[in-house]
Amino acid sequence: VYATMKRLFINLRTALCPDPPPECPITLDAIEPDADAPAVIVMMHPVGDESQVEQQRMAAVLEATREHRRAVFMPNSDPGRAGIVDAIEAERDAADVEVIDHLPRERFLAMLRGARAIVGNSSAGLIEAAALGVACVNVGTRQRGRERAANVIDVEHAEVATLRRAVDEAMDSDCKGLTHPYGDGGAGPRIAAVLAQVEWERLSVRKCCVY
Repeated sequence: VYATMKRLFINLRTALCPDPPPECPITLDAIEPDADAPAVIVMMHPVGDESQVEQQRMAAVLEATREHRRAVFMPNSDPGRAGIVDAIEAERDAADVEVIDHLPRERFLAMLRGARAIVGNSSAGLIEAAALGVACVNVGTRQRGRERAANVIDVEHAEVATLRRAVDEAMDSDCKGLTHPYGDGGAGPRIAAVLAQVEWERLSVRKCCVY
């Protein structure tokens, strides 16, 4: 294991961290908003409840966002997925809905930057939306306890009228220039640079407990 890890980080040093280390290749400023982005992105994933319950919750979110042009993403494969899919399929033929199975990350970020709000329970509402200055209506308990910025409006699974008020508040929000707790996007190259400079030959392969 030691020899394998040593070779790995030597390769990292060569590939990622020449002298000086490279700049982060992707910055937030480089993400151009999609000119054809919807007003609202809807992303709801199951939380493990019965499919009927998940379907009712998703139907309420779709009804609460009905006044806006929407991109609705299919959920992940956790238990309860079938109920959310049923709710989406019932809405698929609506004129203001685009149903999306998957987008490459770069295209999703461009869409998110061009949207006015993201609604649902995806971590994208807390993390990517905050970094891009987009309002988020976070529905339910899936993201409970996670760090968040001021772009997030938290609502419990609720009646349509309550959800709609939260969506209206998000649509009226100005999150540009928002301060968020997620850094500047360059953590990966900086971590790789530090690891690649470790002098592995000087480290002992013998376990040493310090507690």
